[in-house]
Amino acid sequence: MTRVDDESTRNERTATGSREPRVDGRGESEQAGRGRREPRADGGETDHPPRLVYDDDCGFCTWCVERALDRGDFEPVGFSELSPDQRARLPEEYETSAHLLTDDAVYSAGEAVEQTVVRLYPELEPLVEELRAFETYRELREGLYRWGADRRSWWGKIVRACPPARRPGDRTE
Repeated sequence: MTRVDDESTRNERTATGSREPRVDGRGESEQAGRGRREPRADGGETDHPPRLVYDDDCGFCTWCVERALDRGDFEPVGFSELSPDQRARLPEEYETSAHLLTDDAVYSAGEAVEQTVVRLYPELEPLVEELRAFETYRELREGLYRWGADRRSWWGKIVRACPPARRPGDRTE
């Protein structure tokens, strides 16, 4: 089953300003799980949601980010849109995996997906917290992430969305 990504299926901003495309990170803020901000270590809240950093030239990656944006409050940041400060926080080989940036931490690869899922489904936090104590779980999490990431072109044949880096109207040259 392939998701068709044309103008009729995209969530575009209306004249009243109620909706924008998901991949731009500004969908409806009243959806389930939205409106919450990332807690800070000092107990306050940040001014922005966690940032999903992803390969914005990959249809499968874009599809995954859109699914997260459908359910949660995240700011998508494609590799082509990283600010110098954001890039400096990422690992040297940042383009080999997805990342989740918060004010206090950087999560990469399987841990980034895990942290995203826990933010989407907070009821899973106690279970995941217990599992994190086991090295076998962490190895399995990272191994499954790498297996899936290494097969992005195959997954993209099943589910994909038009990547922002490939949209002619979005490019600035």
